Amino acid sequence: MKRVLTNFPNHFKGLALLATLALGTQLAFAQKIQVLDNCDALGEGANAWKGPAINVSTDKKEGKGAVQSTGFNIVPFNRVYATPFNSGVTKENGHLAFFLFIENTELLKGTGAIQISSAAKASEDVYTINIGDLKVNKVKLVNGWNHVVVPLSSITTVVGTPDLSKINYFRIVLYNKTGVETPQTYKLDYIRFASDPALFAQTTIK
Repeated sequence: MKRVLTNFPNHFKGLALLATLALGTQLAFAQKIQVLDNCDALGEGANAWKGPAINVSTDKKEGKGAVQSTGFNIVPFNRVYATPFNSGVTKENGHLAFFLFIENTELLKGTGAIQISSAAKASEDVYTINIGDLKVNKVKLVNGWNHVVVPLSSITTVVGTPDLSKINYFRIVLYNKTGVETPQTYKLDYIRFASDPALFAQTTIK
């Protein structure tokens, strides 16, 4: 006697429901802004923000504060994260955004870099977003607050195999013009990722 699977349709309905729920979760994650750092605090010990005269400023673009450093020819901001961060994006569809304050761009050489790594250092498994002629992704940096948005697909400098689901390092490098030793103030706030850059425009700035 042949056995009839009377629950066959219900079985597949269940699988379809599970697949739909899983897809919905992935889409919700992809469409959400993933915040690497709100820059409200320096952190502690080896996982604290590093930089010259580093502190937290109340002049900020979001939340309670912004990380601030003062110096010249420097790495104004550098942090290793104890817990790897899942950006929720890929290099093909992801975007990085943050706010950067520059006191006086006239002092700068115009070159530098923004680096994100999954090896807790700038020399391994790292994406480097180059700054040239004071431009980041064709947008010129100006005095005061800059809202920097970078499509990760535009990154051409890659060392190793950086994993965007395990980010544990962020760094910004800026250089003064040759012979210029005048210190200036930089501020950094609200570092985040999203697949849809339109989400960054919906950010509530407090």
